[in-house]
Amino acid sequence: MLYLSAVLLNIMMLFLLPNQAVLGQRLVISSICVLYFCLYFLFTHSQWVANLQGKKLSLLRLFIAAIALSSFFCFLVKGHLSFTDFEMIFLVYAIPFGLLLPTRQTFAKFHPLDFLVFLAIFIPLEINVVTLPLIALPNVLSFDGIFMVSVLFTLFVYVVFRQIDIGLHLVKDKQKWLETIGLSILLIFIEIVVGTHFHVIKFVGWQLNIPNTFSLIVFMLFNAAFLEEIFFRGLIYNYLVQYLAKFHTYLPLALNTFLFGLTHLDNGGMPMFYLSSIAGLFYCVVYMRTRSIFCATLIHALTNICWKLFFV
Repeated sequence: MLYLSAVLLNIMMLFLLPNQAVLGQRLVISSICVLYFCLYFLFTHSQWVANLQGKKLSLLRLFIAAIALSSFFCFLVKGHLSFTDFEMIFLVYAIPFGLLLPTRQTFAKFHPLDFLVFLAIFIPLEINVVTLPLIALPNVLSFDGIFMVSVLFTLFVYVVFRQIDIGLHLVKDKQKWLETIGLSILLIFIEIVVGTHFHVIKFVGWQLNIPNTFSLIVFMLFNAAFLEEIFFRGLIYNYLVQYLAKFHTYLPLALNTFLFGLTHLDNGGMPMFYLSSIAGLFYCVVYMRTRSIFCATLIHALTNICWKLFFV
């Protein structure tokens, strides 16, 4: 039921977006979003993941299928597929898939080489190696659909082959959800105080109309925040716990916070590093206390929504 509600909300978001925001190709964009949500469905249904983990999946076949599908959608959107586009798509999949080969017999725990897999996934995402924004609404959202699908697909393949529990389950304890909301309010307050004090952000009031606001909320809840939380908390944090927690309990938390802040340096320099580090600290604390990607996604999304709605 929750999954169907998410799908319906995203369909409404796509319908409300102006034609220029989806490059005039609403049908193609909708198809890509359907694929995106098929991956969400697989991620959020642990039994499906468990069933796939019990089967011997061919990395080569998955690799070929991923390249073919991404290239096809790229061709539909741009009207052509240049060699550079194909080369970038190939590399986006080839490096992390290739790194999985020597480590694929390591189950239910991380292999030291997995950090290279994370870098191979993250670096192209950070430097926008494949630039094809499929949804673009100025000052509201930008969604690089094909690349985001490729990253989510690669992460899913990784989770299936490594057979690691990263907390892809809904928390049934209401107290933990209330705690998440409480920490979200506290984080937003701290971010506003720190950001305005150092003149990094300023309050501009309600700047968005209702359709744009709805699109922003849905996008942040079900797209941007979820992907980042799978990567930074589900994978990076748990990797650090496996290898560094024996030295100090809070070392993984500190390093995860630093890495999250570091990745936002290019979005605003040191002030953004500080603000993102504070946010990353709260996201990680929520994940530690709830062991749920969805709780971490909620605080992440609420913070981003507040930021986009009221501040510049």
